[in-house]
Amino acid sequence: MKPPPSARALTSLPGSGLSDDEIELGYVQALFGVRGEVKLFLHNSDSELLVRGRAVLFVAPDGRRFAGKLASRPGAGKRILGKIDGYEDPEHAAELIGWRFAIPKSDLPRLAEGEFYVSQIEGADVIIAGEVVGKVVTVQSTSGPDVLVIKTGADTMFVPCTPDQVIKVDTAARVVELVPGALEEL
Repeated sequence: MKPPPSARALTSLPGSGLSDDEIELGYVQALFGVRGEVKLFLHNSDSELLVRGRAVLFVAPDGRRFAGKLASRPGAGKRILGKIDGYEDPEHAAELIGWRFAIPKSDLPRLAEGEFYVSQIEGADVIIAGEVVGKVVTVQSTSGPDVLVIKTGADTMFVPCTPDQVIKVDTAARVVELVPGALEEL
């Protein structure tokens, strides 16, 4: 299969979408400037994984997969800008708006003791006093502490990911243990 005109500088890959051993880093949000740069949305805006440029998997909105190289740099304000090898003008770079980009999970940097990746706890059981009370949907970054988004039946609860609310995060067992009362209205 050869790449469509909109993916001319990317190499077509077999499959569709992301596999279980790949992790999405973000997506191409908008065009920026006249040199083919794009505005990136990174799920971890503090990440430096792409600063030196690296091979990534691009996933088109229809699920097609392509390999390419992406480098990021800071822009004005909180903008993160990206440059995709082979996309030197805005007309071609604009064709990648909405495309997601990912890397193999094995390429993620090692974490320090007590740290975890959001993907490691998405879907994890939430336990209070030994009882499963819900599941972690995701983690939201805020200007303060990160916030666990937890589904408890029909309700969605938000709990700061701080030592006074979270007793333990066990990524191997896929369990997040909260202090009693953590799901009460704050």
